[in-house]
Amino acid sequence: YAIELRREQCKGFPHLTAEEASYLESHTVWGDQASEGVMEAAVRRFGPFDLIIDDGSHVSADMIASLTYLFERGLKLGRYYMIEDTFFAFIRQNGGSREAQQAGTTIVTMLRDMLTLQQHFWWWTRPEYQSPMARRDRWSTEFGLGPRAARGTTVGACSTGVRKYRLLDWVRTIDCDRGICVLTKRHDGPFKHRVDCPGNASSCDASNY
Repeated sequence: YAIELRREQCKGFPHLTAEEASYLESHTVWGDQASEGVMEAAVRRFGPFDLIIDDGSHVSADMIASLTYLFERGLKLGRYYMIEDTFFAFIRQNGGSREAQQAGTTIVTMLRDMLTLQQHFWWWTRPEYQSPMARRDRWSTEFGLGPRAARGTTVGACSTGVRKYRLLDWVRTIDCDRGICVLTKRHDGPFKHRVDCPGNASSCDASNY
């Protein structure tokens, strides 16, 4: 099954037989991989999935949108999500500018931050680190991932931060090689200790931690 943006190009391939064209139509949701409506339609028609492979636009914003939606809502427990060609996260025209790297809004910096917090999750279960103020202090002093430093100062960057740490509740493992990363979904449901912004994304700011 597939999500594909270029409908006319795919259906117009001269080598496709009528049977193959029919198969393509019946196994594809046409549209943008970053559209929640398109992803919802794919999950509703064909999901949930054992394996999801993102070999789509290679634009970080699209990759993040697909990962944060499909990993939680479209992937079976204990199964795998593969992201190909992650090196595009360092190409400016694909959203990999130096500013994006510093703001933590590329797919690679997202995975980096998730891995950092995953390895510190045991800290968050300790009572002395449960208050919002304590979380803010640990972010800024020990993790180097304070809200403004890690996510930038805009609502959009902060919204990305909210999504990435909500997603982390579902992640069991993160494995990467050159140009590819695979995330495994927890087999027993989401992690019970959430690291998240209070309230909604528009109120996600250092003062709210």
